[in-house]
Amino acid sequence: MNNVFQYGIEQLTVGKTILLASGQCKGILNDEAVQKIKLSQECVHQIDKQ
Repeated sequence: MNNVFQYGIEQLTVGKTILLASGQCKGILNDEAVQKIKLSQECVHQIDKQ
């Protein structure tokens, strides 16, 4: 089993959640995920301004 989980890219399952919580798996935010987060944040900001 892969010991790295890519937040925002991979699907988070119950099993992966348990591995993350127990320290058996490391969670990372790569550049693609960060860009998706920033885009979503800007969309929310635009909605909030209306």
